[in-house]
Amino acid sequence: MNWDFFAAHAAIGRKWGWWSAIPITVFWILLWPIGLVWFTASFVKWYAALDKSLEARATRRATRFLSWYPESWKIRHGKEFSDSVEEAMREGHGGPALTMNVVRESGLARSKSQPNSTGVLFWALCWLPLAGQGLIPMILKLTGVHVKALFLAFYLSGSYQWPFIIVMILVGSGLLIAALQNTITTRARE
Repeated sequence: MNWDFFAAHAAIGRKWGWWSAIPITVFWILLWPIGLVWFTASFVKWYAALDKSLEARATRRATRFLSWYPESWKIRHGKEFSDSVEEAMREGHGGPALTMNVVRESGLARSKSQPNSTGVLFWALCWLPLAGQGLIPMILKLTGVHVKALFLAFYLSGSYQWPFIIVMILVGSGLLIAALQNTITTRARE
């Protein structure tokens, strides 16, 4: 067994797949002080073994930046991008401005390469009006429980509560239908 923290976690992940989350979580809950010391020692050992020359740091940073871009972009522009990042670091321009530019540009490149981002947004947001402001307040109102908490309907007067709940259910259902349609058309296109 390798006593390196990163290698041990990776080995468990390769062996058990997503089921590895269970023993890793139990380990971190029960033995977090030991895990923290183990992580720190492994990190110090890993950092000490790194090549700290400017050329090696520039190559590592260019590789890390390149990983933020989609595969199609990497194939077309990867080599010249890596060269320009390494050149910027050699000239002393590799600070936060470079990082922020790469973050912005990689986000734009990802959004252009993944036209299904609207569907993901619909899937992410449909539950807010549907369940959070529609179905749960409806169930609470039908059972006679009036807990204001985060349910906007209970902050309205009695005559406006049911219309608000119905509107939220309709809005959430509309977003859910849009998400389903977007997913179906995207799958059909692929």
